[in-house]
Amino acid sequence: MSKDINPYAVKIPISGTAAPLESRFRLNGKILILEKGSDLPHRCVKCNAPSASNLRTTQLRWHHPAWFLTMLLNPLIYMVVYLIVNQSARVTIGLCPQHRRSRNLALAAALVSLFIGFCLMLTGTSTRNDTFSKIGMGVTALAPLLAAWKGTTGIRTVRIDKKEIQLKGFSQAFLDRPQGRDWLSAPKIGR
Repeated sequence: MSKDINPYAVKIPISGTAAPLESRFRLNGKILILEKGSDLPHRCVKCNAPSASNLRTTQLRWHHPAWFLTMLLNPLIYMVVYLIVNQSARVTIGLCPQHRRSRNLALAAALVSLFIGFCLMLTGTSTRNDTFSKIGMGVTALAPLLAAWKGTTGIRTVRIDKKEIQLKGFSQAFLDRPQGRDWLSAPKIGR
């Protein structure tokens, strides 16, 4: 191997070779279809405000819903099948500072309530007081629900295949005019 070539160097694309923005995104109703490997615009997915410093790369996974039927046979079989058939993709999702703060507060509140719930269960168990145990179990059960309801971006995977990703859950402001222009003005596709 030549010493002039660094295999770990950052590859910089030659200008003009990237696909135009409109060819990487399509809109089918409220479902955003994007090419695998492309990023979403650096805008908040909830309010369309700039979010250049608040980007989060997440790994999305999907499999056909019919595979859930294997869980009726045995959850262990489902887990093995899931590891084999799932499709995955990395997507960078933006949140504005306000929505990022709201998400972080919801996650922190869920963790604190989870801790309080465990403490109440231990107190109820050690003092043989069923009321504390029941309240602790309720708080412990509600904490993950709070995190799931308020702490997520709301973006859901509709489908992932070898070439594209289908997502939904974006705000209408994000779908209408991201980055101040209609990058989703490409022809809408039908099924």
